[in-house]
Amino acid sequence: LAVLAAGPLLDDPSPPVAARAAQVCGAAQVCDPLVNALPVRAEPEVRLAVVDALGRTGLPAARELLASWADEQDPANLAPDLRVALEVARLRADPSRGLETFLDMLASEDPGLAYPAVERLVDLTGSDQGVDPGRPVAERQEALARARDELAALPR
Repeated sequence: LAVLAAGPLLDDPSPPVAARAAQVCGAAQVCDPLVNALPVRAEPEVRLAVVDALGRTGLPAARELLASWADEQDPANLAPDLRVALEVARLRADPSRGLETFLDMLASEDPGLAYPAVERLVDLTGSDQGVDPGRPVAERQEALARARDELAALPR
């Protein structure tokens, strides 16, 4: 019932309402309204919520849409938090996807990319695994190895 109400709310002109509707669809693992929303909703918080929700569904249609949408994007034109969210959504939707791209984001010298990656790491594993984007990459190697191990151990 909540999804029947949430689907149409993805078209709501209020970004917070549409973002919340995307979260509901993701939690309920309902993909169709999200598939329709991704190409038309350009507001940053809505697009971020839709990408997250698609990943949370884990459905083949979401996996395919996320892959094709990612292929159409120039990473330089995506906000860092959306780039990280897209990668994590793809990891969630595709159990066979490798961890390398996400680990590269965690290891990035660009704090604009590394900090959102650490936030997603906490969401995925429950901990930052000691990864501190404020430290030089060379000093993060042990923490990055721990993050890799924790991510690899997650059920996918």
